[in-house]
Amino acid sequence: MSPAYRAPFVKSYGGVFSHAADLFIALIPALMWSVYIFGARVITICVISVAFTFLLDYPVRRWIVRAPRADLIDPFNAVYGILSAFMLPVSVPLWAPAVSALLTVFAKNLAYPGGRRIFNPYIFPAAVMNIVFGEMMSTFTRPLAYFNPFSFVLDEKLVAAYRVISPLQQSADGSVYENGVVPRFIGYASGHIGEVAVAATLLGAVWLFVRKRGDIKATFAFLAVIFALAYLFPSDDAETSYYAFSLLFTGAIALIAVFALNDGYSLPLTGTGRLICAIVCGVCVFLGRKFGGDTEWGYYAVLAVNALSPVLEKITRPRPFGSSGKARKK
Repeated sequence: MSPAYRAPFVKSYGGVFSHAADLFIALIPALMWSVYIFGARVITICVISVAFTFLLDYPVRRWIVRAPRADLIDPFNAVYGILSAFMLPVSVPLWAPAVSALLTVFAKNLAYPGGRRIFNPYIFPAAVMNIVFGEMMSTFTRPLAYFNPFSFVLDEKLVAAYRVISPLQQSADGSVYENGVVPRFIGYASGHIGEVAVAATLLGAVWLFVRKRGDIKATFAFLAVIFALAYLFPSDDAETSYYAFSLLFTGAIALIAVFALNDGYSLPLTGTGRLICAIVCGVCVFLGRKFGGDTEWGYYAVLAVNALSPVLEKITRPRPFGSSGKARKK
């Protein structure tokens, strides 16, 4: 992370460690639930992702980015490694988290002059992996179907025997997940490793808000926009509130609301700017879910608002009273 650009509440390098530790603590409930639902293979995937994120990030920062020596070991790598692993199905071969880590490091060090990142470092790999490895990334297995944590590639017949359709895939034709809203909120559903842990992710959000590491207005606005639009324009074969809650607890919405929309390195530092990003992101997610099939449009919505962030921050930056915003001529 460039010393010239820091997220809100990060005042020093020691503050960086504190901030990363708070994010890591917020991830623990979702990680524990994911291990319960998908087994010990989740730990293997997360360890590979974190390890490769650290190993690949060091040489990039040391010899390409030329980061100051104090910044060579970035504690956020542990957080980014886990979050990028959360975007993978448990059935992926063990080379997948290494590739995801490579993309994470690329996005993490792809920045504007001054240090602002162009793209979120764990949403970017999820978007790329879904485009390049579509079949692998859309192969989901039922909850509590545990696999060998150390098998480099799982047997195709074994995966096929436990393969199921995820709630997001089922919603592609306008239908809703038949097992109900409550199981999905708790996290008893198929999907990517960390995306199913909705309740656990929201529990982690409480820690972030208490520690003042998150913007509750942006998180709430994102969720509220999706719920309101789904309630007003429901699927033809679903009751309005059921459809709205079903959409809210499907896919990566909880992870995006809690983590991606509170990332101060790829979103505006101004509260108004983050609020605009959250609203735009929510509208894009709903439209994508409504008309775009089973693709996780939340990834692309986040990347879009990342690209808009420099402009939004400039527009929403507070100006001194009486200032016209233009430099005075001497």
